[in-house]
Amino acid sequence: MANAIPLKEKELVEVSRQRNITADIYAYLLQKREEAASYAVSTILPDSYVVDKATSSQFPVSPKKALVSILALVFPLILGGGLISMKTAVNNKILFRSDIEGLTSFPVIGEIIETKFKNSLVTASKERSFIVEQFRLLRSSIKNLTTPPGLIKRLVITSSIEGEGKSFIATNLAISFAKINKKVVLLEMDLHQPTISEMLGLERGLGITDYLMGKAKMEEILHQTPINPDLYFVGAGNLEEDASELLLNGKIEKLLDYLGTKADILIIDMPPVNPITDLYVIAPHADQVLYVVRHGKVPKNNIKVLNDNMETHNIKNVALIFNGIKKRGLGKFSYGYGYGYGNDYKSSYDSYGKARKKKLV
Repeated sequence: MANAIPLKEKELVEVSRQRNITADIYAYLLQKREEAASYAVSTILPDSYVVDKATSSQFPVSPKKALVSILALVFPLILGGGLISMKTAVNNKILFRSDIEGLTSFPVIGEIIETKFKNSLVTASKERSFIVEQFRLLRSSIKNLTTPPGLIKRLVITSSIEGEGKSFIATNLAISFAKINKKVVLLEMDLHQPTISEMLGLERGLGITDYLMGKAKMEEILHQTPINPDLYFVGAGNLEEDASELLLNGKIEKLLDYLGTKADILIIDMPPVNPITDLYVIAPHADQVLYVVRHGKVPKNNIKVLNDNMETHNIKNVALIFNGIKKRGLGKFSYGYGYGYGNDYKSSYDSYGKARKKKLV
């Protein structure tokens, strides 16, 4: 009986092992059946469902056309305005009339636009233009500088530096006065770099330097111009190295007195005051000094010290002319810093006059 126990135990172990193997196979088969069923369901069902049908608006949601258009217009203006403001802030040149008025107590009596005419003698033309009207206004302002008006007989024109247009102003102003039957003598007293002779188309002959050196008489250097019978001219003469010293020999006062008997007004073109001091010799003998300031060319410091320089030499009768004002703004009706009249160089009155004549014909 006892000998049968190991055999029975062996058979029990064998049955237990078969049961475990059968259970594992059964579990494996159940797993495979579940996987097969799951795969069958997934192949039948779709990958996505339509929850709601797509809709569209009349206008695109983004980008917003109105906003983009506004930004496209405003941004360049802001950027351009900022650049212009920055450029103006760092620029040390005179750009506006307010710059002049803020730096000196002397009045600004005239403004002349930048001219693009080939002929520098703009007032000699019979064509009505905006710049000619400006010279007429300047002429009127000069006459009204004294009380009563019209007492100015000797007029000196100068500037700070070369290239500001003082000779251009002097010549055209002289022609403008001659047009109203005033006898005018235009003196080319820039004895270093004279340019008026060339502007008038005259050959350089005997002039002021020759008279001061005793080589010519006063009558010999006074010439009538072909531009206007009331316009006379005295040239610089033959240039000399010590031209400034010649002004101190006492003869210039006699010349001015003599010419004063021959004309209603003397217009004297002087060299710039910064490189040459001739102005301080002649200014005490003048009734008025016109100081030309060119737009975008003259450093502000030159105007800032103008009061002190003139006070040092006891010159009080000074007025300024803002010359060469360039076109600003948009369109052809914007000049300088905002004139509301005149088309570029042609005055609106010119168009009106032509239309009026055509209508009358």
